[in-house]
Amino acid sequence: MEINDRIKILRKEYLKISQEEFGERIGVTRSNIGNIETGTINTTDRVCRSVSKEFNVEPLWLTTGEGDIFCLGKKNEVARKIVEVMDDLPDEYWEMLGDIIDRYNKKK
Repeated sequence: MEINDRIKILRKEYLKISQEEFGERIGVTRSNIGNIETGTINTTDRVCRSVSKEFNVEPLWLTTGEGDIFCLGKKNEVARKIVEVMDDLPDEYWEMLGDIIDRYNKKK
């Protein structure tokens, strides 16, 4: 899969927006987006940077297809790590987590 394919997948399947809106948000025309998606024209570095910035897309995924599609903030990264280990947690850790959540909810 090439960068033009990833841009089309991003726009259609993840963002669910038109070529017109996608183009407006990164500062290019709808026809330019169409030409990028079909591979008629190459994707410039400027377009890649704009897509990454506007839609919070990982530049590595956009250019190579490797890694996560979207940039994960520090909180999301921690949440992902928690989910990965939750099945293996002993019961006493579940109790501790429950206590932490209860205390947090009382502070709200």
